[in-house]
Amino acid sequence: MNTSGKILLVLNILFIVTILSAEANTNDTIWANYAEYHIDDYLDMVVCNTDIEPYADLSNNTSLHIQLESNDLYQFKTIPSGLKTGISYIITGNNKTYALYFTDLPLIHINTEYYIGDEPKVPARFIISDGNNDIFSSFIGIERRGGISQGYPKKSYDLELWKDSLGLDTLRRSLLSMRNDDDWLLIAMYNEPMRLRNAISHELWLKIHTLYYHESEPDAVPGIHTEYVELFLNDEYNGIYLLTEQVDRKQLKLKKYIIETSTIRGLLNKGIYWGDAVTYDGAPGFSNSNRVWSGFEMKYPKEEEITDWTDLYNFVNLVVNGSESDFLSNIVNMFNIDNAVDYFLYLNILRGTDNRGKNIYVSRYDEDEPFVNIPWDLDGTWGMLWNGSRQDITDDIKTNGMYERLMNLDNDFFNLLLRSRWNSLRENEFHEQTLMEMFEEKYSILHINGVYKREELKWGASTLDLQNIFYLNTWLTERLAFLDDYFPPIINSINDGNANTENLYLLYPNPVDDYINIRKQNPHQVYFEIFNILGLRIKTGFLTDNETRLTLNDMSSGTYILKISDRKQNSIRTFRIIKK
Repeated sequence: MNTSGKILLVLNILFIVTILSAEANTNDTIWANYAEYHIDDYLDMVVCNTDIEPYADLSNNTSLHIQLESNDLYQFKTIPSGLKTGISYIITGNNKTYALYFTDLPLIHINTEYYIGDEPKVPARFIISDGNNDIFSSFIGIERRGGISQGYPKKSYDLELWKDSLGLDTLRRSLLSMRNDDDWLLIAMYNEPMRLRNAISHELWLKIHTLYYHESEPDAVPGIHTEYVELFLNDEYNGIYLLTEQVDRKQLKLKKYIIETSTIRGLLNKGIYWGDAVTYDGAPGFSNSNRVWSGFEMKYPKEEEITDWTDLYNFVNLVVNGSESDFLSNIVNMFNIDNAVDYFLYLNILRGTDNRGKNIYVSRYDEDEPFVNIPWDLDGTWGMLWNGSRQDITDDIKTNGMYERLMNLDNDFFNLLLRSRWNSLRENEFHEQTLMEMFEEKYSILHINGVYKREELKWGASTLDLQNIFYLNTWLTERLAFLDDYFPPIINSINDGNANTENLYLLYPNPVDDYINIRKQNPHQVYFEIFNILGLRIKTGFLTDNETRLTLNDMSSGTYILKISDRKQNSIRTFRIIKK
């Protein structure tokens, strides 16, 4: 081989080696763009949510760096076998040393040159990276939210997305697969020792309850969705937050106020302090020149549209001062009973000490429609108080004046509904294992992503109680045992339309449009009665054939109880019927 051939061969070999070397070292540098990381120079900490899956195996690496956009290249002090979330890695660069954390959680950056106070909202810039290469930035208006919580070192915030820096026009956007809107909240959870209770409680309510008008408004949601995020505010790490939707007219799809005729349709009122009206212990007079009445704050209609407490006052007055006959005749038209049942059970499984009047929304979909309860601000739950301290009480019932009156009705039908619904929920949503799995799943998300380490670095160990998971487990077991005794199964049970345990009766279809079929196994005649939700008997007769069709088109929509009495076998069985 001549000289030129040897040189060409050497060059080819060097080229191949260079290519192979480059391929072997493609994992030497991690690159993160401007939205996927932030540096806190006070805590000497970097949090980054860029994708680290390609760096799960670094066993062959001889070096490792991270390139932070617009910053120097940072070198890992030691090379790990593979990158994981929640682990602290020491990196050096730009003459500084930092602790680097990777997280799968979304990162939010908010920067403003203004002081953030209670109100009004001040201009700021907002960037969110969801960790899946989806980045959104916007102008926002930001202010603090909350009452007592504004005194905590870690603040909660109310955000409004803006199209411009002056807020002349708002911007609607879906964030983290939640609703498309301009109004958002960042909940600090400073008084929640494990940063879990609000998230779990709101999720549970959405699992158990559907608004009665859902078929007419399929997009209506009976509460809020929440998502964990990590927040940097003015280049300082602020910790874990819940990014949440708002409880408002849009979320509940309430009918709009008609300006031309001054017609109030949808209503939304929030319990903000312990007044007589919010707990149904009194119905004091009101003034339509004030947006607050006896513990309620009017949220919709808006102040610039109209203020009128008449409809809510009439309902509260019915509960507080109405005669027995007036209460029986009107309560089902003024408050949705299925919502009342679900909220009462929900209130008590949580043991929401702050949620039986205060920290609750009372809404109405349209004029002449019933009110419903919507939960809110659920930090004082699951054996904890609003200030983050434990209250190890499991053997009491949280109630208010409306529930006390419903439960004291002579016909006992509200109590039957409570017991029936409780025992139904205990099979699934209220099952102890199901509930603990919800807590353990969210705890694992925060733990695996290193959130608790960073919360301690920022806010101190005194705000955390990681042993609380064991306390919660014991508390929940004892709470469920007490409530099982308080809501015992109904003798022969109220069935939801399928055959009972002895397969003697089968009801279908249920829910009902115009008629229901009742199939029975026994050959003899039995007597039936149908009662409305408050125990008023509205239909009676005999089931003589093996299958009987009952016409129910003369009954209004709602929940009814079918009672079948078999005198020959000396038995009574009850069934729930849902009339569409």
